[in-house]
Amino acid sequence: MPEKIIIFAPHPDDEVLGCGGVSALKAKTGAEIIVWFITDGSMLLACKGINDPSPQAVSDQRKAESKKASNVLGITSPQHYYMDYKDGLLSEHADEVTDRIKDIIIKEQPDEIYYMNAFEEHADHVASHHIVRAACTAVDFRGRNFQYVVNLKDGFDLSEQNTVSIDISSVFDLKRRAIEENQSHLSIMSDQQAQPEWTSIPEKFLSDQELFITE
Repeated sequence: MPEKIIIFAPHPDDEVLGCGGVSALKAKTGAEIIVWFITDGSMLLACKGINDPSPQAVSDQRKAESKKASNVLGITSPQHYYMDYKDGLLSEHADEVTDRIKDIIIKEQPDEIYYMNAFEEHADHVASHHIVRAACTAVDFRGRNFQYVVNLKDGFDLSEQNTVSIDISSVFDLKRRAIEENQSHLSIMSDQQAQPEWTSIPEKFLSDQELFITE
């Protein structure tokens, strides 16, 4: 029976940036990969005072990009599901989201769960960590869990954490191409932008190793 894996991503793109390589490796083994996006990802530009395109249009684009990225990674018939909590305000809904994730884990009975680590810069990243961890504890999840890394707080050192590094060199090109689907980061979306969010893919996402915190 193939493995079942659930990835919980605070925003559309985190699932590729943090564990796209492992997803590609798992897809090659025939694993069933389910991705739950917790927020709508709508505030990428609005948080900088840019509202054209609208937050909803940005959300729609980021969701479409994530589907394309999954296809690049070799995930056939991507199972993408959306909770659509407001980007930037996840902590305000922590109890409700925890209950929803508990139900998902009980229903799906995954072999592995991938979710954000606790030491990230973005508040939604940190909130999603605590929410998923609380849900796993509440349902006594006995499978394996891995906390992926996207954008750690400045100066934070993972050396005191239990970590595992997974070699993704065989699928590195797939991950790079999947990240390139995130044109909401790599292209100018608004006349109010002087340059894209990224002028190129940040080097930290172009490693042939993916690092995870384990417990």
